[in-house]
Amino acid sequence: MKENRKQAAEIELILEEKIRGGVYPVGGKLPTVRKLAEEFGVSKNTTVRAYQALRRKGYLNLVRGSGAYIKRREIVVGEGSQEWQERLDRLIAQARRNGMSHPVLLERMHLSVNRIFWPSHLQICFVECNAQDIETMAEDLRVGVGHSLVGVLLADVMARPEEINRRFDLIVTSFFHLGQVIRALGPERQGKVVGVNAIPNHAALLSIARLHAPVIGLVCELPNVMETLTHILRMYHAAATIIPALFDDEARLNTLIEKADVIVVPFGVSQRLLALNPRIPVIPIGFTIEQQSIDFLANRITELTKRQKEPNSA
Repeated sequence: MKENRKQAAEIELILEEKIRGGVYPVGGKLPTVRKLAEEFGVSKNTTVRAYQALRRKGYLNLVRGSGAYIKRREIVVGEGSQEWQERLDRLIAQARRNGMSHPVLLERMHLSVNRIFWPSHLQICFVECNAQDIETMAEDLRVGVGHSLVGVLLADVMARPEEINRRFDLIVTSFFHLGQVIRALGPERQGKVVGVNAIPNHAALLSIARLHAPVIGLVCELPNVMETLTHILRMYHAAATIIPALFDDEARLNTLIEKADVIVVPFGVSQRLLALNPRIPVIPIGFTIEQQSIDFLANRITELTKRQKEPNSA
């Protein structure tokens, strides 16, 4: 008997999901009790039990001699609220156990509610100087803000600023490139440009912390990236000698390769450096987007989406 009840409950859940998903539309008819019993490999009584449960929930009209018909279900205010509240309480308790603070939890919940109530149709791009960083950091942002971003190379923004401006409602880039992007688009459009803070990811910091080399070479493409990574290297290895070099400075780069014991390089430049066949280890450094920047961007998207949906927004 218990097994029959369990099977009936399982069939009930499967049918309810199909009804809610539109597989069985309002006004449509469910398969006969006999056919469904054969499909699930159960007795007809078990199938009848599932149908009756769905009728009590308001999904079905059972017509004797005709069959089970899908009806438009009236939603009862507060229905399922107790179960919903219990699930929410469990999620909050789990977040607290994981060390999430009260303000951060409220902020995350606020962002989630906004994403669901005001889904955004904004066209957003993420600008970086190389494809590797675009792929990784744009994914960080997509997961963080719940909105897809189109990857755009910095070179394309510099070459076709008017086209980029027309295509996108919001243009996101790292602080490393923020000034270049604003200058390319024009100061009057800086309101649609959002800068985010790109920092070395956990794996990169772990690799830096594990270094045991008296002389560390640092190769970068941009001076501001070099400044950031030099600061981090000095924090972790105060006694080491650090030799920085921009990739395009050939003489400095050759000196670095001769004197360094290991080379630290941003992931986007690492393939070009490896093509030079250095005879010392190369440590690629990946970047991620700081959480505060993700939260800022999510709020900005919510604000713009609300504005778009206002009746008299211009």
